Amino acid sequence: MDRNDKTYDKNIYPRSVLENAISAYKSIADIKIKEKDGAFMCSFGKSKTDTQIVINEFDNYLIELLNS
Repeated sequence: MDRNDKTYDKNIYPRSVLENAISAYKSIADIKIKEKDGAFMCSFGKSKTDTQIVINEFDNYLIELLNS
């Protein structure tokens, strides 16, 4: 896993929530999702700003989606 990959536990983050967030972020970053070892791995590609900032904000957005 490189620094532009982020793993999300399947027991906490349903695929549908991740896909909704990826769709919402499509104008900000190129995000791909794949399933691996009981988790989802999101790979963050080209983005409009620093990738680490995008990942942090994406995580915050996921939390909002889970709580709504």
